[in-house]
Amino acid sequence: MLENSVLFLQLLIGGVFLLAAAAKLLHLSDFKAAVQGFGLVPARALQPVSGAIPVLELLCGTLLITGIAVAWGVWLSVSLVVAFIVASSVALAQGRGGIDCYCFGAGRQPLGKATIIKQIVILTLLVVLAPTAGSTWLVDVGLTGDASGVAGAAVFVIGAWAVAFVAAELLRLRTISQSH
Repeated sequence: MLENSVLFLQLLIGGVFLLAAAAKLLHLSDFKAAVQGFGLVPARALQPVSGAIPVLELLCGTLLITGIAVAWGVWLSVSLVVAFIVASSVALAQGRGGIDCYCFGAGRQPLGKATIIKQIVILTLLVVLAPTAGSTWLVDVGLTGDASGVAGAAVFVIGAWAVAFVAAELLRLRTISQSH
């Protein structure tokens, strides 16, 4: 039972990171503007920072979902979420509430207390997952369909990325249709 709960958390949190990364990568210029709106990144670092964040999210999601180096995925995810909480808190304290935060990959989502609450919930789930990090692999529980699993895991990850990109595009289209 514990193994299934751990796997569920890995898939849930990994999916959140993949979806967030996909949305940001699909709309990198919008995300760059959102990072600029926080007012915390110097102009010369804006491009590398706005490019690195979705790549790191993609890495977190991949590590968590595949079960490859889950401990690394958990601790990288914890680091990112803590950085997001700090950045969101500082921006709010500086009166930047309401800016488009692009949090969780969703465009036109205003930065506010609800954003920080969502980030804290994800951080809490990661803390729950941390002690078991590395104990559950997709290939161990048979989701890949093959115990040797490398090819199955690769197909699963590619499929997860594809689903994340499609979901991100659907979110974008929904946001556009709601604004008209």
